[in-house]
Amino acid sequence: MLDSSAYNKLVLWLDSRNVHGNQTRLSNGNQLQTWVDMSSKDNHLEQLVSANRPLYYSSNITFDGTNDFLENLSLNK
Repeated sequence: MLDSSAYNKLVLWLDSRNVHGNQTRLSNGNQLQTWVDMSSKDNHLEQLVSANRPLYYSSNITFDGTNDFLENLSLNK
């Protein structure tokens, strides 16, 4: 567990068991469009193109190694 001073320094916190930040789970094989940043800094990662989304399998996020990626759209503007 992080102490409060370490937690406040986090810029990005991704949890593959809680990708939506509300404890709901994806079904195996589902595409991951948005991965919520748990750091409270709102640095969420997204993929708007369906063909470029990684897949979720049993708390693992699987990228195809070809074109799957997530990005922080607000930082890339």
